[in-house]
Amino acid sequence: QGGGGSVRLESSRTTNNWMRRFDLVDWVVIVRYALSFVCLVLAYDAVAGERERGRLSLVLAYPVSRAAFLTGKLLALLLCAVGATVAGMLVSLLVLACHGALAPVRHLLPAVVAFLLGSSGYAALCLLVGAGVSTRARSAVTALVVAVTAWIVVVVVAPQTSYLVAAHAVQARGDLGPQLAALEARAIAAVTGEGLVPRPRAVAAADAFALERRFCARIRPVIEAGDSLIRQSVDQDLAQYRVARAVNLLSPGHALQYALEAVLGGGTVSDVVARFA
Repeated sequence: QGGGGSVRLESSRTTNNWMRRFDLVDWVVIVRYALSFVCLVLAYDAVAGERERGRLSLVLAYPVSRAAFLTGKLLALLLCAVGATVAGMLVSLLVLACHGALAPVRHLLPAVVAFLLGSSGYAALCLLVGAGVSTRARSAVTALVVAVTAWIVVVVVAPQTSYLVAAHAVQARGDLGPQLAALEARAIAAVTGEGLVPRPRAVAAADAFALERRFCARIRPVIEAGDSLIRQSVDQDLAQYRVARAVNLLSPGHALQYALEAVLGGGTVSDVVARFA
């Protein structure tokens, strides 16, 4: 209830706020963090755990090579990871379809296929890393600690340092508001001092807009100077982004994201270039 006795509705039961949040779910972020961690947790026990439980010696007593044993393990784990990814994708697509937020199939299908292929390769890489740690570790606990530590450093810590590195490598121009405001104030003072105030259209048409032409000629350098400041700021932001992206490429998850952006024609650089080209 607002002041004066009026009733004000702050929300509506016809609005599903959870659906609005679901529209913003980024599949790549989920894969980058959740799928990579799950793969490491699945793979750390592949060899070290079998060795501790005494099963590895029993399996290798049969005519099975170490490569075949490890390949079978990895393929089974990869199948589980890909199956979980596909299930999550289907649930996500179903919810978005019910909400009417899906693109046409001809646009959606290539993106889904590219995402699935990229996610499968990323899951295979994480499983290989986890299995490699498992083969070298003396115990499953050691393998788990090493795998989780590597995940934290590569997936979480390294990308978080990219902004700091970029900020030190390329200095940003800062807030353009005061500079643009100063340009605008000088331009207004100049045209006002010269009496270059645009007139109504009917009056200006009598002399072929002569005064308005002088006004445009006087104001054009100011507009070009403001555009130059904005472009320089955008160029510096893009330079910072490229440095941060180079640091992020140390993380396989970000490499997957940039690869998908390159294939699908999206990403920060594409959006900014399209906006200011």
